[in-house]
Amino acid sequence: MPTPIIIRLIIVVLCFAGCRTLRSSQIQSVAEFAAAARAVVQTPPKIYKEFYALKDEPRILKNSVTFATDTDSTLKYPLKELHSVYTQMQANAAAIQGYGATLGILESFGTLLQTLADTRYLDAFAKQQGEFAIRLDSLVRKHNYLQPDHPVAPSLTKVITGVLDALANRAIKSAQRKYIAALLVAGESSVKALCTLYTETIGPATTANIQRLEGELQNDFKEYVMNLKASNKNIYSDPVVFQEKVIPIYLDWAARQKRLLQLQTASVAGMKSMVTVYEVLLHKIKAKASLKETIAEMKTLQQSVSAIKDAYDTYAEEKEKLKVLTSTPKN
Repeated sequence: MPTPIIIRLIIVVLCFAGCRTLRSSQIQSVAEFAAAARAVVQTPPKIYKEFYALKDEPRILKNSVTFATDTDSTLKYPLKELHSVYTQMQANAAAIQGYGATLGILESFGTLLQTLADTRYLDAFAKQQGEFAIRLDSLVRKHNYLQPDHPVAPSLTKVITGVLDALANRAIKSAQRKYIAALLVAGESSVKALCTLYTETIGPATTANIQRLEGELQNDFKEYVMNLKASNKNIYSDPVVFQEKVIPIYLDWAARQKRLLQLQTASVAGMKSMVTVYEVLLHKIKAKASLKETIAEMKTLQQSVSAIKDAYDTYAEEKEKLKVLTSTPKN
């Protein structure tokens, strides 16, 4: 016997059955959108993690010099500094989780949409469906608590719950097109609101922080070098030591900061494209329009995905070059 959740979902599906039964070309476009959207929204949490790592590393390095040179047997000052670093790392971790809730909801939506549109993902999704539902519920609760002015629409969570229930009962394949349409319609306002929250508020603030990081890293490195020289003038007056041990630290920081800015720029552009593609896709689905050719807006979204990949590839290439530039030729 169908559960109350499935009955509610069937009612939603039937409401859209007449005008929103998807064509094969539309399902293909939904699958393309879901895959690209997931690639975009998975990137910002990685950006935050790397950003805060770059904030913490200079402090740890400077603290290590303090430990090495402090003559007080109690190590009172360096221990105090180390505790400060740890406290800041904990605060950074909390910030990452906060941003991750908003982005995690978008990623979960993309995962579910991709599973519905591309049945190759059904079996893999079924194995972790229970964890998915628990995680999504936790993300929604956390997001709604942290962003009370931008809550996830209850109608979306109800439809998602119904879709998950249908997936669990293997009742999805027979009504795949209608479930996709119901999910797209229910998610319209929330997806737009969450993407806009990122592109207009969270994203620009993150971009500004990454831009400021360039100057902060330069200052941190200068202080670190001065501390090294003061700690041991004999060792740190040797150019080879700087070439092999010290300079690579800053070059790596600079390359990572550059990559962060590239990733952030691509992520913001991708989020904006997500909203545009979603609106165009939903409009064409409502109008029963054929989507035999990739819609123009989809290409812009996919360009953002390519830019994200390029940022990682470029960084990997730069790391290899740095190894050569900072190594001493062997006779």
